[in-house]
Amino acid sequence: DKVCVLSSFRHARIPFHKVNISIIMFDFRENILLTQLQIGNLPRLTRKLDTIQDQTTDSRQCMACSYISVSLPGPVRRHKDRAQNNATTNISPRTQANLRLRLVDMSNSEQALDSTNEAVNKASNEATNPSFAPQHILVTGGAGFIGANFVHWVARNHPQAHMTVLDALTYAGKRENLDGVPAANLTFVHGNICDAELVESLFSGLNQRSAAAVPPIDAIVHFAAESHNDNSILDASPFLNTNVTGTYVLLEAARRHDIRFHDISTDEVYGDLALDEQRKFTELSPYKPSSPYSASKAASDHLVRAWHRTHGLKTTISNCSNNYGPYQHVEKFIPRQITNILAGIRPKLYGQGLAVRDWISVEDHCSAIWTILTRGRIGETYLVGANGEYNNIDVLRMILKLMGRDANDFDHVNDRPGGDKRYAIDATKLQTELGWVPKYTDFKEGLAATIDWYRAHESWWMPDKAGTEEKYRKQGH
Repeated sequence: DKVCVLSSFRHARIPFHKVNISIIMFDFRENILLTQLQIGNLPRLTRKLDTIQDQTTDSRQCMACSYISVSLPGPVRRHKDRAQNNATTNISPRTQANLRLRLVDMSNSEQALDSTNEAVNKASNEATNPSFAPQHILVTGGAGFIGANFVHWVARNHPQAHMTVLDALTYAGKRENLDGVPAANLTFVHGNICDAELVESLFSGLNQRSAAAVPPIDAIVHFAAESHNDNSILDASPFLNTNVTGTYVLLEAARRHDIRFHDISTDEVYGDLALDEQRKFTELSPYKPSSPYSASKAASDHLVRAWHRTHGLKTTISNCSNNYGPYQHVEKFIPRQITNILAGIRPKLYGQGLAVRDWISVEDHCSAIWTILTRGRIGETYLVGANGEYNNIDVLRMILKLMGRDANDFDHVNDRPGGDKRYAIDATKLQTELGWVPKYTDFKEGLAATIDWYRAHESWWMPDKAGTEEKYRKQGH
C-alpha cells in the first residue's frame, strides 16, 4: 500500500511554532482518503507523527520544501478501522492519475507543494460534495441591488435554471430592476419573507405559473435584508423583523421541504480592523458587529448555522465585502457620490474619509454565489472578496477625476456613530477550495463603468434622490 503524506503550511517568515500544518493521507491502491488531520503548529507535528505511524504500511514517503521536511519512520502499519472512520472517499482513476503526476519530484519545490495541495483539496471536495445543479431557485430580495444582479447573471450564464423572485419592493427594491430577464426564467411574487403562509405557498405550487413547465423549488438564495447602517441607527425594528424573523421563516420552510439554503451575509458581522494592521477577516474571525444592522445579520448567520447543526439543513453562507455596480440605491456611498455630481450637488464625505472598504464588483459577487451554491461544502462559510481595499477619500477623489471634477470638490460632514475603520477580506478558502477567482479586478475601470450606468439611467435614480438627500441632511450627513 502506497501512502502519501502531504505536509502543507503557510511559509511566512515567522517562527515555526506559529506555522499551521495539516496532513492529508491518500491510499492510491484502494482509492480512498484515509484521513485529513489539522495538526496545528510545528511542535505538535512531532507528537502527531507517532499517531500517524499506526495508520500507514511499509512505504516511507517524504515531502519537503525549503523550510521543513516531513518523513515517516517505518515500517509502520495501516489501521483499516481508523481509515473507515475518517470519511473515506472514492477518488476517480483520472483524479488519481493527476495526483500521481503532481507527486513526482516534489523535494524542495514550494510551487509543486502548493499545486499538490490545491489538487488534493479539489479532489476531496468534489468527492464529498458532488456538484449541485439547481433547477428552480427561490431568490429572496431579488429586486434589490445584489439580488437583481444575481437574477440577471444566472439568466445569462445558466438559462436552464428558473427563478422565483420574492420581494417586498421596499424603497430599495424595484420591479423594473428585473426588466430584460427572459420570462421563461422568471416568476415574480410581490410579498414579504416574514409572511410564513405566503412563503409556504411557494413550495406548494400555488404561485407557479405552470406546475408542468416549472420544476419545484430546490434551492433558496437569501438576499432579502434591510442593509443600511444609518437607517438601523435611527430605527432597528425593520432590521430585526426582516433580517432575523424573515430568515427564521425561510429556514423553517427549507427544513420542511428539504431545500438547499444559501445565506447572503456581510463582512460587517466581524466588526472592523485597525487601519495600520495587515490582518484580514477569515472564516475563523470572531463575530463583533458594530451596528444594529450588522448585529441583525450576525443573528441571521447564527440561525442558519443552528438549522444546519440541529436539523441537518443543507446550508452554506457567504460573507462578502462592499459591492458596487448597477441598480444600487442612491443612499449607498458610491452611487451617492456619482448622483450628487450628476445632479449638481457637492459630494459629501463622512469625517476625514480614512475608513477603508474592500470593494468588489457585483458581477464577481454573483459568480462567487453560484460557485458556492453549486459546489460549496454543506455547512460551510466562504468569504468573498477581490483585494480591493481603498479608503473613502481616495474613492471619492477617483470618482471626481473620472467625472472631470477637481479632486477636492467635496464637503466633509459628520461621521456616523460607531463607524467601522477598516474591512478586508481573505478569500483564500473560496479560491483554493472551489477555484473561484474575481474577474473584474481593475477598480478604476469598474468605477468608470458604474458612472456610465448611472449617467445613462437618470430616470431610474432621480425619483429617489431628493428624499434621500433630505434624510441625510437631517442626520447631519
